[in-house]
Amino acid sequence: MSTTFRGITTVIFNASALFYEDETGIQAMPHIREVLEFLKSKNIHLVSCFKEGDDPQTALNVTGLEDLFTTEGNLQAIYVSQETDRAKELNLRPLTYYNALKAIGVDDMDSVATIAGHYEEIKEARASSIQKVIGFYGSPTIPLGQVQAYKSNLERDVTALAGTKLTTANLREIPEYIGPNL
Repeated sequence: MSTTFRGITTVIFNASALFYEDETGIQAMPHIREVLEFLKSKNIHLVSCFKEGDDPQTALNVTGLEDLFTTEGNLQAIYVSQETDRAKELNLRPLTYYNALKAIGVDDMDSVATIAGHYEEIKEARASSIQKVIGFYGSPTIPLGQVQAYKSNLERDVTALAGTKLTTANLREIPEYIGPNL
């Protein structure tokens, strides 16, 4: 199995790869700002998907990431509806990634990589014809003593659903996974 993806022009960061919540409130994932800034400097189009019921503006403001995301440009925060005709046609739960990509005019799914931290996110990516999935198990909310089990489950899910075995606990590895020429 490949250890890097080639030809990536768009990376989707699900909110679970950007933020976590602890007893003090919403926090930015470790190293996320430097990763986003680096990818932006390499002209990679970055998208964060927020589902209905999420409050992206508050999350971006509280974590200090609001200056990185706009509704246009390299870094986009997109609020997506969870109701799509495609989801109904496929008899699937609504496709967050499909909506986000449609909203910004991305048609070439081979140029898209997704950072996914949960089975449902991997499933949504695959239902949207995205094959390049990187599993992320670096959330500080995973209890000590359960990280290896979480990693093993995520690797199993990424391999079974996406056919790759790329997983990481460190967001700083993302640039290396999405292309050796960055």
